[in-house]
Amino acid sequence: MRPRRSALVVAAATALAGALLACEPQPPAGPRCNGVGNVRHADQRYASDPGVPANLQSLDVYEPTIDDACPAAPMVVYVHGGGWAAGDKANQIVHKVDLFAQKAGWVFASVDYRLSPSPGDLDDPDAVRSPAHAQDVADAVAWLRANAARFGGDPDRIALVGHSAGAHLVSLLGTREDLLAEAGVPRGAVRCVAPLDTIAFDVAEVAPGNEIYLNAFGTDPAAWPASSPQLQVAPGEDLPAFALITQQRAARREANEAFRDVLLGAGGEASVVTVPLDHAGINQAVGR
Repeated sequence: MRPRRSALVVAAATALAGALLACEPQPPAGPRCNGVGNVRHADQRYASDPGVPANLQSLDVYEPTIDDACPAAPMVVYVHGGGWAAGDKANQIVHKVDLFAQKAGWVFASVDYRLSPSPGDLDDPDAVRSPAHAQDVADAVAWLRANAARFGGDPDRIALVGHSAGAHLVSLLGTREDLLAEAGVPRGAVRCVAPLDTIAFDVAEVAPGNEIYLNAFGTDPAAWPASSPQLQVAPGEDLPAFALITQQRAARREANEAFRDVLLGAGGEASVVTVPLDHAGINQAVGR
């Protein structure tokens, strides 16, 4: 008899939580260091580029309510999906806050960033394209590091988590050291990266004929490698650990395993966890 869908969802959510929490070790246990509550600091502006609406360069910080005796907590930066052209930092966030801020006692931040046009416009030379999305996320990480003491966070113990387009963005930041460096973030501050269900590791493999990707990365194939996490990995780099989480479908699994193998081949630490959920289900299950 096949397991009921509810049982599969529970098993998948457990696997997701385990992979994400293993991505960055928890601080030493102490009195009231997790499972208590959180305070939301909404709409914190991390950048102010001319002409960019404030909401697209802001983040929400969820500060865990923990005892003053607790050590500085790891910090998680979550990046939403939406095809690089839609989405919001409030999307599907409740259970993630519960997992990271409530249960783990970590500082949790959800980030908005500049978006490519919707509907797509491939002919607009002024449209937001890569790497603008990732540059914004890098600036958000820099802002969070600079303000870590306000929220009880450790500026040098950061995990990046993203779903779909956000999974691509955190993967790119984890492999392109220059993006973080330009924002003033030392490479070692980002300890781990957890991409949730993307296949956009090599843009040339997914962009041709697909307007979602062309809208985000442009139509010039010569520019695509710079936005391809898999092509930015080099041996000898101080790479963060990667916990890749994806569907069980062959194409998704194979793309994530190929990226994992490149990371391992460069001396990095990487694993792939597959779960019996679809694309939206993976995002919804985190923290449940």
